[in-house]
Amino acid sequence: MELFPSLSFILIGDSGQRDVEICGPIFDLFPKRIKAVYIRRIGNRDILDRATEQEFKDHCEDLLLARETREAEEHARKMGYIYL
Repeated sequence: MELFPSLSFILIGDSGQRDVEICGPIFDLFPKRIKAVYIRRIGNRDILDRATEQEFKDHCEDLLLARETREAEEHARKMGYIYL
C-alpha cells in the first residue's frame, strides 16, 4: 500500500484466523484507502461485535460478511471492483 499511495484497496479475509483484527491497524495506517472489506464466515460464530462492525463501516465504503466466496465475487462485480 505504501508503494501505491494513490490507489484504494480491497481487503479479503476470513473469520478463521486473525484477519478481522488485522484490519484495524490497516485502517489507522492507511485512512480512507480501503474501498471494501470482504470477510468469509467460517463456522457459525459471530465475526464482529457491534463496535468492531461500526469501526469497519467508518473506515471503508463496503463491508461484506459472506458465507460463500461467490457472494464476495458477485458484490465486487456489482460494485465495479472486478470486470472479468
